[in-house]
Amino acid sequence: MAYALVIAMAHATGDPKIQSYRDVKSLRKPVEDLSEAIGVNLSNSGSFHVRRQTQERLSDYKFIVFDGLNHDWVLLHGKSLPTKKLHLLYDRDNRHYDVISKLKRAMA
Repeated sequence: MAYALVIAMAHATGDPKIQSYRDVKSLRKPVEDLSEAIGVNLSNSGSFHVRRQTQERLSDYKFIVFDGLNHDWVLLHGKSLPTKKLHLLYDRDNRHYDVISKLKRAMA
């Protein structure tokens, strides 16, 4: 989830570094920085506890984590009201998160 968070946050804020994140190696430092800044160990970010804790600490963002491409299957829907929304897709089979950059396209 940590890599997906960094990419989703960059997408939500229009960060020009997003292009460099295509190379996974370039994500290591931003992930470490994020983990340190929020005080959450993101190495086990698949757990509900870590997802909830991360959402609470990143209150400028609203997390919406989907379990599959059905909009009814939401694993986490943050209670915060920010306009910056992070849409993530959780792949249960591979225990992996992907960023949904275009929600309407993904759910079509």
